[in-house]
Amino acid sequence: MRIWLSQLNPWHFSRTRPAYIGNLSDRTGELPGAGLEATLYIPKDAWLTAVGCLGTIWRRLKLNGVEAEDGSMTIIEFSFSTAPKLEASG
Repeated sequence: MRIWLSQLNPWHFSRTRPAYIGNLSDRTGELPGAGLEATLYIPKDAWLTAVGCLGTIWRRLKLNGVEAEDGSMTIIEFSFSTAPKLEASG
């Protein structure tokens, strides 16, 4: 999965649609080695911290979104964490 980062701008928010803070697309077959691709918009004041943490300590990304008519997904919420998801034993 490729993840692209960009800065969050005022136009990402509208009264007529959910907050636009990213998107997820399946680019399989479009380019060699292509597959899932996410674009995430990070607030300007969190930019340096987010980029630094992505490269060093964050290991898990959770995306929540709504599917668009063209099959892509508009991301309405995302989060990062350091710990892998723990499976329940039993």
